Amino acid sequence: FLSYLIAGKISDASTPAQHVLDLDPTDELARLTLGAVALKQRRYASAEQILGRVSDGTLIGVTGGIMRAWAQVGAGDVDGAFATMDSVGAGGFDEFLVFHRAVMADVGTRREEALRLAREAYEADRFVARIAEAYIRVLGNAGRFEEAAEVLGELEAEGINHPILVDLGSAIEQQRRPGL
Repeated sequence: FLSYLIAGKISDASTPAQHVLDLDPTDELARLTLGAVALKQRRYASAEQILGRVSDGTLIGVTGGIMRAWAQVGAGDVDGAFATMDSVGAGGFDEFLVFHRAVMADVGTRREEALRLAREAYEADRFVARIAEAYIRVLGNAGRFEEAAEVLGELEAEGINHPILVDLGSAIEQQRRPGL
């Protein structure tokens, strides 16, 4: 079970994970694995149910909470996802979760909320490539290509030329919504 996880073979780990849960119903890593597989298969209700049984007070619990919120977004329940993120954030992780909230809002077509949250995440930690990428994507998805180009220019001036940002730059230059 653990060997599959370490190798990144989450789907292959699902059968052994179920066996682990049969032996120890409290094993949260096995539950997290099954939740990840359900989420990947777009079985959102099942993922939410599985991940709902993961405790909130551990790193696995925080990960499970984020995944549970994504399952809710997949099922079209952005408000439920934000409520789940609130419960996860209550453990002191709220600033860390802003990035996920921004992308969830963008997926849920809540453009103004996505812009606000993405800007907040970017201003808190703009040198993390994935956060910068999300901010630029949210700007592009909202049709704010000039602002997105300015952010890209600022990062480039700082010497940040991560490949994901370079690829994103061509979409912004062509004024194409980059999607997620």
